[in-house]
Amino acid sequence: MRVPDSAQECIRWLTEVKCLALATIVLFVAHLWLVAPVLQNGDGAVYNEQIEQCTLGIRSPHVGYMVLGMVFNEILPFGTERNLNLMCLVFASFGAAAIIAIARRYGSTWLAAVFAGMLVFGIRSYLRGAVLAEVDGVACSLILIALASWVFGYRIAAGIAYGAAMLVTPLSSLSLPVFLFTSNRERTTLRNLLQHSLDLCIFGVSALAAYVPLVLCFWQDYWHGGRGLLRAPRQPWDLHEQVMRSVRFFSTPAMPWVVLGLAGILLGTTKRKSIAFGTLMAIAVAATVGERFLDVPVQLPQLCMLAVLAVLVVDRIANKKVMLCVLCVLWAMSALPSYLDERREILDKLGLVETYKEMAKQTPKLMVVGLGDSWIDGLQFERIIYHRTKLGLGLDYRQFRSSSRTISRTHRDYTIWLMSPAPTDIMNPFLKAWRKESRSIRDQAFEVWLPSES
Repeated sequence: MRVPDSAQECIRWLTEVKCLALATIVLFVAHLWLVAPVLQNGDGAVYNEQIEQCTLGIRSPHVGYMVLGMVFNEILPFGTERNLNLMCLVFASFGAAAIIAIARRYGSTWLAAVFAGMLVFGIRSYLRGAVLAEVDGVACSLILIALASWVFGYRIAAGIAYGAAMLVTPLSSLSLPVFLFTSNRERTTLRNLLQHSLDLCIFGVSALAAYVPLVLCFWQDYWHGGRGLLRAPRQPWDLHEQVMRSVRFFSTPAMPWVVLGLAGILLGTTKRKSIAFGTLMAIAVAATVGERFLDVPVQLPQLCMLAVLAVLVVDRIANKKVMLCVLCVLWAMSALPSYLDERREILDKLGLVETYKEMAKQTPKLMVVGLGDSWIDGLQFERIIYHRTKLGLGLDYRQFRSSSRTISRTHRDYTIWLMSPAPTDIMNPFLKAWRKESRSIRDQAFEVWLPSES
């Protein structure tokens, strides 16, 4: 999409840009109904607290996300949780528009290209990252923006966007093979290879210019901090299990068009063979290396690229009515379940927020016990009620058992709400100096332990 020379080409270029801008706005507005002041997980609670306090130098491998969050939180007036969720939706909308642009670059009709953007939003991990703030969605969107810039020949813009993605999370490096193997030149000649190498150099220098300064500022924490590259938790090397995790990620309701996307890799015409091969290489690299990091959708950018390759295959159907029907079926099979699941999750989270707030009205100083996980669920509770995290006031039963005697001595002014039935004998340290009550919130019964009056 280089700026053309002739007036006619200029008009066509402006039309494409206007359509992409309109698509971005429509995608953003169409998903506003899913944005709510809720948290995705415990990491989101910690990140939001750090962003709210404008603290850099902690969790530096995600420093780019923190900087972006601080900017959006300063601009938007809706409260940190909603502000950050809106920020992620903004990036996700641009990322889906980038997918549309990539599809257009490789010859797709506008109809098929728009469906590519819709399919991307229908990926559960992408949709979740778009409306519930976390680093993965922002990083994926920046990678897609970088790739769109790259295939249109904007090497510096592509490098800057990719460097920003690396600042959001270093796992963005797993998508590098797409750039390495994607060339805008149809024929493989020595001259074209040299030009592609020059393009990669310009891309790399631009990416490093965006990436290196902030990394150098927080070098010690970036490598050796709690989330540093040398200390980040990862699974032992097990190639079979790593590959199977990728297979499970691709085996979602999106499977029908994933198969078409893989077919697109095999059936790609000459001008799209390079991006198809680059996508395949990125899938292989992420499976063998990146899948050592659990609960991180390392294959998400590659899955988004398969959406492009899938619609390029469907777009070859001569009968446009049949093509439209196929695209609609693919979207309905993959996206509708994702939207229903995501809406259900958000409603559950909103209900839990209301439950926690009602608990706090009844007993201002409280802790909740019996959560699914102290990190994932406990930090969300602390953020919602105390606007801070890592207070030790939201616990699963495993952590509660290990510290119950200490809690019975040091938290004599707190009320303990049990979120699920307690294991046998776990409340024994509280039998003498505490009393048990039963309370109901939102038609749900809770066992509550209150300190006895002295």
